[in-house]
Order: sequence, then structure tokens, then C-alpha cells
Amino acid sequence: MISLLDEHTQYFLSGATGDNINDAEVSLESARWYGCDSVSHHGGLCERTITLEHQAGVPAFYEELDLVKTERTQNLPYVNGTTADFRHYVGMPITSPSGHNIGTVFAMSKPPAKDDLSEPQQQYLYQTTKHVMRQLVQTVQALEGKRAERYNEALSALLNDRAYEHDQSQESRDSSATSRGPTEVNDLYRAAGERLHEFLDLSGVVFQELSPATQHSTRPYLDEDAVPKDKVIVGKLDPGIATVVPLDAKAVSKILEAFPNGGVLHVDDSGEVPVFSGAISYDPSVLDAATNASLNRSFPRARQIIFTPLWDAVCDRNTALCVGWVLGDDRIFRPETDLNAMFSFCMATMSIILRIESRMLDRVKSDFIGSISHETRSPLHNVLGNLDLALDTTHCSPQLREMLVDARYVVFPSKEIGFC
Repeated sequence: MISLLDEHTQYFLSGATGDNINDAEVSLESARWYGCDSVSHHGGLCERTITLEHQAGVPAFYEELDLVKTERTQNLPYVNGTTADFRHYVGMPITSPSGHNIGTVFAMSKPPAKDDLSEPQQQYLYQTTKHVMRQLVQTVQALEGKRAERYNEALSALLNDRAYEHDQSQESRDSSATSRGPTEVNDLYRAAGERLHEFLDLSGVVFQELSPATQHSTRPYLDEDAVPKDKVIVGKLDPGIATVVPLDAKAVSKILEAFPNGGVLHVDDSGEVPVFSGAISYDPSVLDAATNASLNRSFPRARQIIFTPLWDAVCDRNTALCVGWVLGDDRIFRPETDLNAMFSFCMATMSIILRIESRMLDRVKSDFIGSISHETRSPLHNVLGNLDLALDTTHCSPQLREMLVDARYVVFPSKEIGFC
């Protein structure tokens, strides 16, 4: 059997049965351990096997020649006849390229063994574990390749304005900058969230807009209602996830202080309350109790959380926080790939938002100049007419006439002025 192990569970990937090599059969059912896709591995033989370390040129393996004669194994259900009556076990750890044991390749037989594995048998089992590891690496690379392809498609669509082209058609029908601007940005957040949800295989993704007070909220609040509340823009949620409660200001401040460029949080539910710990590359950091409480309140049942801030170079601060999460363990986020992809995607989103805001400010400036021009044109024409009338009179001194000419030139410098 081939299996992978985490802290609590052993997952069966593949297996073969048969009295001899010619009768061996590989099928979907053979990937199950007596009808089970996974079991708890605590106190089991594979748990002992995975703790072994290969030495240079010497494969490490764990073997029990006769399980019935060993006190710790003789009462196991697959030894005492409850599910099976195996007598011999031999297993070897599957080691990842980074040197971590992630699973086992093991074999069991009903007759007990008389001797330990021979050297050729050890080498065969060792080569089998290496071959399994190569297959797993290739599978992961294929999945990452597909995800990278979806990422490129999403980024291309975002940069080509297809993510919010319906806003462009709305712009041709509505010239009100004040009512259109926020909706345009919010729709872009939602479109970006939908694409993130797709290519990162997320259970949910949201954008939380950050006020300036949120990022500097290190002082204690006596009144909980006084804590700044930021707006959450939902990008995409799986069915069954109703709403998302915003992270409180102090939690956001703590998270950005620990992970200024974003991070990946993994949940440890060994205790009564799930505890999140984060990592940038391989540098773990456990969050404090208050921050964990806020994360559990905002993202209940989350097994992993991936997040990155959106930096606004114009305002010189983070204006939003993008948060995605998964509820299961079948998707593992990696800071080196997934976080970098999310970060670059969010920066592209931020660049489009800045372009939208710049265009909106240009419209506001144009409307302001047009309004000022209209409001000042009438009184200026009134002043100009009165100056013309004053210059046409003969009852003014030369000094007063000179002052009227100067004023006339200031109001309308392009018009030639003559003396009466």
C-alpha cells in the first residue's frame, strides 16, 4: 500500500493485492484499506515508519517479522483477525525533495517472515518510494501548471478591462461621477474576487477596505463599539457560506505588523479553540489570542487563510486587505507560489483601481472648472458693461479714467480699449 500521513490521519493512495506477482491486481478498491480511504495513524506501524530517516547509501525501513509475537501489535484489528490476520509488516518512508517524510510504502503478508529484508529487497523498496515521490511531484507540478494557466487567463482579462466592461457601458449612459465612482471600484473588487476564487480553488474570498485609523489602531478601546469597522466587499463565496464579519481593527493591525507583504495561515485544531499560525516561506509565527478570536469569528471552520494587502502609492498606505480561505485540507497554499500569485494579481487590481479613481478625479475637476466658469461669467460681463458705461461718460477726471481703463484691461485684457 502507498499512503500519505499528516498529524492525525493516514490517507491511502494506492495498493495491490495478490498471492503472487502474476495475480496482483490494482483497482480503485485496492486503494482502500478494508473499505477505508483514511484512518487515524496514532499508535500504528506506519507512524513508526515515517519517523525513520534515510542515511547516506542506507535506506531506512521498519519491519516486524511476526506481529503476533509483539505485544504492541498483537491486538491490532488487522492482526488479531477482526479485519485481517497479517503476521509480517515492512514499510519504508516516502521522502520529499526537501527531506521531509510525508508517507509510507508498506507491505503486509499473512505468513510471518523468518529473516529481515535482504539488501536487494531493500533497494527495490527504496526505488519504489523514490518512484512514488517522483509521481507525486509530477502530479503537483501538473496541478500548479493548470492553476498558473488559469492565473494568466484571469490576469489577462483583468488587464484588458474585460472584468468590468459592463461598467464602461454604464459610463456611456450615466455621466454622474459621484454615483458611478464607488460602484465601479466595488464591481472591480467583486470581479477580481471571482477570478481569485477560481484559479486559487478557494472556498471564499473577500476584500476588506481599510480606513487610515484601522492600520494605526494599537491603542486599547474601552468601548467595543468605538473600534473602527471597515467595509467588506464580497468577491465570491461557496454555497453554505452566508456572510463574512469584518476583521476588527486591532486584528488587522497585528496581522499586517506580522506579515506586511501578506501570508498564509494554517489552523491547528488540536485544542478546544482553533489556533492560526502563519508562515512566510519557512518562518512560522503564532498569532495572539485576540487576533485568533477575530479570525475565527470572521472565517469560521477555515482550515487555511491566504491574504495580502493592497498598497495605494497615491495615499501611501494599504487601502484594502484581500483574504481567501478554504474549509478543507485538500488544498494546501504555498507562500512561494500561491501567495506570490495572489500578491501580483492584487497589485494589478490596485493599478486598475487607481486608474478608475484618476479618471473619476479628472471628471470631477472638469465639472468643477465648468461650473466655476459658468458661475463667474455672468458677473464678469456685468462688471465689463458697467466699466464700458463709465468710460463713455464725460464727467470723470483723467485719473479716474486711467483707473477705469486699468480695471477694464484686467477684466477683459484681449479687448482693445479706446478713450472717449
